Amino acid sequence: MSSLRHQSSLEGVLDFSEPFSLTPQQSYSAKRLLDIFIKDYGLDRATERGYKPAKLICTTLDHIIAKDTFLSFFLTYLHENLTDLTSNITLALSYFEDIVSREPAPRSDVMNALEAFADYMVTQFFLPLRASSVKTPQPTPTTLSAIQASTAVGTKQRISFLRRDCLIRDRHRCVVSRKFDITEARRRLANNEKCEDDNGKLLETEPRDNFQYLEVAHILPHCLTKVASADGDLTDSKRSVLRILDMFDPGITHLIDGPNIDSPSNALTLTLENHRLFGEFQIYFESTDRPHEYKIYSVESGFLSDPFFPVTRALTRSPNDTINLPSPRLLSIHRAIAHILKLSGAGEYIEKIVRDLEQVTVEADGSTNLGDIHLVGILKSLLSENIFINPYSAQRAFPELFPEAQNSQTALQTPTRGTPQDLFGMEGPSRELLDSFKMLYSSGQYSDLTISSNKKDYRVHRAIVCPRSSFFSTALRGDFKEGHEGTISFQEDDPQIVDIMINYFYHLDYNVFSQENGMDSQNPRSEIFEVPQAHSSLTIHAKVYCLGEKYLISSLKALALQKFKATAREQWDVNDFLEAAKQAYTSTIETDRGLKDAVIAVLYDHSELLDREEAQFVFKELNMLTYDLLMYIHGKDRF
Repeated sequence: MSSLRHQSSLEGVLDFSEPFSLTPQQSYSAKRLLDIFIKDYGLDRATERGYKPAKLICTTLDHIIAKDTFLSFFLTYLHENLTDLTSNITLALSYFEDIVSREPAPRSDVMNALEAFADYMVTQFFLPLRASSVKTPQPTPTTLSAIQASTAVGTKQRISFLRRDCLIRDRHRCVVSRKFDITEARRRLANNEKCEDDNGKLLETEPRDNFQYLEVAHILPHCLTKVASADGDLTDSKRSVLRILDMFDPGITHLIDGPNIDSPSNALTLTLENHRLFGEFQIYFESTDRPHEYKIYSVESGFLSDPFFPVTRALTRSPNDTINLPSPRLLSIHRAIAHILKLSGAGEYIEKIVRDLEQVTVEADGSTNLGDIHLVGILKSLLSENIFINPYSAQRAFPELFPEAQNSQTALQTPTRGTPQDLFGMEGPSRELLDSFKMLYSSGQYSDLTISSNKKDYRVHRAIVCPRSSFFSTALRGDFKEGHEGTISFQEDDPQIVDIMINYFYHLDYNVFSQENGMDSQNPRSEIFEVPQAHSSLTIHAKVYCLGEKYLISSLKALALQKFKATAREQWDVNDFLEAAKQAYTSTIETDRGLKDAVIAVLYDHSELLDREEAQFVFKELNMLTYDLLMYIHGKDRF
């Protein structure tokens, strides 16, 4: 079975730095192909996850403005998924026009690729957006009173200003329910028993339930962008979300770029309940014919339907009109997402996942890695199989998913299902989990999958392997024989590197000089690999990186790259390095730069290699390596 490509970022498919459009003929052909594939798949056909991929794709296309961009992304994604080739719209159109000219039978792979695309949209866009939408950081009253106009504006100060401005603009009332802010009511009552609201109406004339705690709610999540320069670049997962957002309304990301994410144009004043409903895309704003007037709908149905909805509200302006109103463009995108999630059924599927994220916090400064969300699946699976004694074992194993536990004081203030001692008082906090992993690795107990190299058979666990790799998760579902038979063969791969990959799944690390043997379905100790020598370590790390790239194990790639760089700083063998360079330039896709850039940096720092005959041979053999080195030197010389 060929490797099923999975785009971890849109950057390799489309460039959004310039407006993108297809020719009229390309646009017609692309839409025609999408319609054919949707019809073949079935608009109302649902996957085992409960949502409808074709419906999700069609509804998304209906609600976005940059339709050519989406069509190109869709077809090039499918093309790369099916061919393992770097694609563009011309290649994709030619490939699929040929496909549809044949009998319907060959299109089964296209249907699987269509599902993979829908999964990508869910896991890389809708799920991260939903998971980070409910929580908007709220300032304390003391923070509000302490801020002066001359103070440097950081995240907390900016949120405080945002809350103040939104309350003033929205007249201290929820824009949906018109409830008045109870905190402000108490402040006014303390000064005057006959206090009034912002329109001059006596507050004492309103019923008690008209006063509630109000919050500032972001239309698009606060954590989508990092605004402090010290935070560094956006993560790939956040870039993916922003690029897809740009398809809904080209240029929209500029409205939420940097500090603009905390602008009043991206915020509403809501009660706690309505904030949650809005963040869950359970309610949305639909514009009427009048400026800044909206009809607010709920997506709930049946006995959960609230008769309060739909309700029409005109958004209020601030005195002297100095504070921006909520952006109609941002509210329109929120509405579109609510429609897509509801009509496709993806909303229900995402809510199930989000319920598993109850102990995972979205940091107020935007530091949450949206790409970590998929790892919750492995925690849920392992907990359900009683591999951990309790949830805290999982928390200690994957601390990046539980950032609140990295600060014990914060954790002590956070309600949990255990004591602080459970979380922080044990010696060797990861020992229990790692011992459990090692037991599973060595014994094969509870295994439900066999991975075969040309030297060994490994009895492994889907719950551990699949969340780490979209290759495995794709291969083991649907109509692929691997999923039915419970066996995946790696006969063409270096068995030693496969052994390292399996070892990594269960040890979260690997050591090329003392590689443990894992479980063998026949004889657990029947195959002892030759211990690699120090002069081959760079090649080993390069091969591990390439295997991680081939089978879409991003965490293994990152670890191998880290080890490669660390080893390259120490004493190493020239021939070993040159072999690693060959691996980087012959076993990874053209757009993958991680290992290639590391190789070029080493060559730049060790120019003496250029005098070596064996190095010169490699330069002649690998034209792209020579080109990359030349451009790297050119860039350095410019600065």
